[in-house]
Amino acid sequence: MGAILTVLAGVGIGVFVFGRPKTIPMSEGVKNLFDLTPKASESTAIYQDESGYSFDYPDSVSVKDVTPADDNFYSSLELKKGTDTLTVKITVGNTNPYKTDKKASLIGSVPMDGITANQYSLGTRLISVAIDQGVLYVIDGPADGGFWEEIQNKILSTFKFGTADAVSAPADENTSYEEEVVE
Repeated sequence: MGAILTVLAGVGIGVFVFGRPKTIPMSEGVKNLFDLTPKASESTAIYQDESGYSFDYPDSVSVKDVTPADDNFYSSLELKKGTDTLTVKITVGNTNPYKTDKKASLIGSVPMDGITANQYSLGTRLISVAIDQGVLYVIDGPADGGFWEEIQNKILSTFKFGTADAVSAPADENTSYEEEVVE
């Protein structure tokens, strides 16, 4: 019995000493992959859609309108950089398709120009969903913990309903207004 305990103790010590992962220091010439990830805080551009919304995005990302000829779509965009794509789809809808998806995990909610967008984790994707007045807004992009998530959050935080033409410029102090009374 004592021999068995001695053997087991020896095996346990051997696994502990020799089975531990070894820490290999990074050489000076090798950079951490996270340092190579571009930041969404680079210079931005404004996307203005003819259907009546706008948002900011990094100008290093290309934006392509891919709206199908389908009356259920108001707008569909692809934002690309390299092989990664983030989509913004605005369609007719009153139902959040991710709310009942067993694979999607609700991770929070964020404001989107006066409405609330719920954010879901679905595998390697981060999906933001909002519904307002029969319109379904879905932003779907890579869940990379960095660049693409920053872009998605930038889109949500800068999203504006209405067109630039609908926003009036502030009045000049020399501007006068007359009121006409109709009786």
